[in-house]
Amino acid sequence: MIASVSIVLGMWLERFVIIVPTLTHQRMPAEQAVYIPTWVEWSILAGCISLFMLLYSLFTKVFPIIPVWEVREGREKGVLEVRKRIESYQPDPVK
Repeated sequence: MIASVSIVLGMWLERFVIIVPTLTHQRMPAEQAVYIPTWVEWSILAGCISLFMLLYSLFTKVFPIIPVWEVREGREKGVLEVRKRIESYQPDPVK
């Protein structure tokens, strides 16, 4: 995970270094303006994020993140551990 985050961060920084300096030193004189996104652009962003979340949740429903055999194996081990713990709480039978 650390490697993938580092790669994504490095790629973003590379694009940033390519684009930002070219925009700060304009070759043609132009007025400085402040860009503010409109509600349409914000709604497109929200729609893209919600679509990604929907697709991710559908993908995890069809293809579980944790394999079923690991869950089954964990349940079997858990049942044995609980059974041993319960037996340890029981008083010794009187002989």
